[in-house]
Parts: sequence; C-alpha cells; structure tokens
Amino acid sequence: IGFPLSPDWADGNVPPLLNKYYELTIEALAAGDGAHPAVMGLALGNELNNPGRVSSEKYWKRMRKLVAAAKRGFAARSVSRVVTTGLQDDPALYFFTSESGLTFVENMHQTFDFWTTNVYDPIQDFIGAIPSPHGTGMPLVLGEFGSPAASAKSELPLNASAAAARIEGVWNAMMKRLDAFSGGFVFEFSDEWWKVGHPAAHDFDALPFKAFPGGVWAEEWWGLYSIELNPPDRPAETPWCDEWRGAFTEKLT
Repeated sequence: IGFPLSPDWADGNVPPLLNKYYELTIEALAAGDGAHPAVMGLALGNELNNPGRVSSEKYWKRMRKLVAAAKRGFAARSVSRVVTTGLQDDPALYFFTSESGLTFVENMHQTFDFWTTNVYDPIQDFIGAIPSPHGTGMPLVLGEFGSPAASAKSELPLNASAAAARIEGVWNAMMKRLDAFSGGFVFEFSDEWWKVGHPAAHDFDALPFKAFPGGVWAEEWWGLYSIELNPPDRPAETPWCDEWRGAFTEKLT
C-alpha cells in the first residue's frame, strides 16, 4: 500500500500537527489493512531522495517515526509486514552522508526493510549489471517499471500489444536475475486521466521518449487497464499468471 508524502513534508516544512496526523494515519492504515493476505507492507513516499534531504538527519528521523507507526499498526494485527520507500535511481546517492555520519546506504538499513529503485531506461542494462548480492546488502525490488500504451496521437495498435511486450521483456529479464532481485512493481494498475490537459479527458502527450514503443512519455496511458467502462482488455494484463507470481513468493518473507 502506498502512502504519499509531500516534498514539503520531506523538507520539514509542515506544522507538527500534520506530522502527527501522518503518524496516526499510517498506524491506522497498517492496523486496518495490514492483515489482508494481499498486503505485503507499506511504501512511504516516492522519489523524495534528493541530496539535500538524504544529507539531513532530521529527514531520516521523521521517516523513522513513520516507519515505527506502520510497524505498530502491523503489530496490532499480529502480522509481520515490510516497509520501504520508492527511490530515484541515482548512483551518486551512495556517497552522501547525513549529519550523523551515516551513509545513505546505512540510513536505509536503519530505516527500511528493502531497497526499491525506480528505473525507466536503460532498464535492461540496469537489470543485467546489478551485482549479486545487491551492493546495499538489502533485498532489491524494482520500483516503477512499465510502458505507456499510447503514441502522441492515439492508443497503440492491437490494444497496446507493443507496450505489453516491453513490460513482459523487463519481467522476464528479472526472472533471469533472481540472484539479485526480490521482485518488482509494475507502473501502473490503471490509467490516470487527470495528469495532462483537461482532468476529465484522456489526453495524449508529446514528450519524446524513444525507449517506449509509442516514442513518447504518455503520462495518462501507463495502466495495465484503462478506466473506461467495459474497456477492451489490454495485452499488458496477460503476464500476471500463476507461473510469474509464484517466482517471487518467498523472496521477501
């Protein structure tokens, strides 16, 4: 379950009452839904790891309070679950230290249960180059990976079969590196129609990105599923069979 954290929170620019609200809400979320068999844990914030923040001891203290709140919630349901945060893929982060003298990797060890990195391109090179075991000493999960289902003007042909093929290729590459990876999170379950242009329309985007089949970063078209009523199935949904799910069942337990 993802819990959003704002840049203002990460920079310490929110009132104490909002910090307390976050703690109470995360604890209640973990206690309320943590025992569900589909829940593996919580992801607190996404891509907040800029140099100024990860060099600040206050940032890590705030984050540890939220992790502790999540753990209390899970404990209230007598379940063991994991907590992580989504990271930008920035190799320079390995060299940052906080004011306490701890490196970024050491702070991650003291705060979270596993390492989640968002990688878009060249993702196949990233998967192939990761050492085994992962250099952080933590379980490694590939964060956001996916492929938008549109070009600058239309949905890709055959219900975006080319996007499905790219997602399947990334997953199969991870399957060959079970020595290094503990799984991954596909971005994303359904399209987000409000991000570009009119919030009530399914807009197209012309931001070039050659790695994707449509040649653009189509912000509103990342879903394995559309949010249309009774949409045609996209082929991107088909890889989630029992064989693929079973590959990572025991990796984080």
